[in-house]
Amino acid sequence: MLVRRKIHRLGFAAALGVFTTVGVMACGSDNNKNTTTGPTTPEGQTTQIINSIKSDSNIFGVLHWSDVGEINAGKVAALSGSDTAVRNFANQMVADHSTLDSTAFVLSQQLSIKPSLSDSTLPQAVAAQQDTLQNLARNQTPDSTAASGDSTTVPPPSAFDRTYIAGQVADHVRTLAIIDASLKVVQNQTLKDMLQSSVRPLIAMHLQMAQTIQSRIGTPTQ
Repeated sequence: MLVRRKIHRLGFAAALGVFTTVGVMACGSDNNKNTTTGPTTPEGQTTQIINSIKSDSNIFGVLHWSDVGEINAGKVAALSGSDTAVRNFANQMVADHSTLDSTAFVLSQQLSIKPSLSDSTLPQAVAAQQDTLQNLARNQTPDSTAASGDSTTVPPPSAFDRTYIAGQVADHVRTLAIIDASLKVVQNQTLKDMLQSSVRPLIAMHLQMAQTIQSRIGTPTQ
């Protein structure tokens, strides 16, 4: 199955611990034949994901995969970003989304709800973003100020920095839309309370942080 192959190739289980291990077994598509390529635009992907959320099980599944994307992108950016604020942001994303993921895992266990996906759009988007960041990290050239030994000059934002932050803005916009849609269909009150009081405020704060950084370093096309 496509989702399983992507997980194995990106090493999600090793990087994310127990809930990702559960994700390998339980967060695959409910339809094992659903291996077609999903929408490619952010708007189309968001719509497809929202339309796939039919149950609390699906809510746990999309929350998990949203966390997977942020943690893995953050790990790459923390090592490959040239801008200090970008690296700090990336480290915070790893920490915050690891906590969110662990909290959701514990709650799903307490409620005996098995996380699942009815659509593979989100795992595919996560894998595509990871491929993009890893390719940029491999291909970027050392900054000229670092090569010259000039430690007094702040290196300019790199294409990697701009691409990572642009992705973070888009990802958190998508996650907010997913949460808002989930709040309309969620059945369990404890899960609903977590979405409203913990998850949504943190995601909104992350979005504001990413937008602030982007206003300074620019977009990938600048």
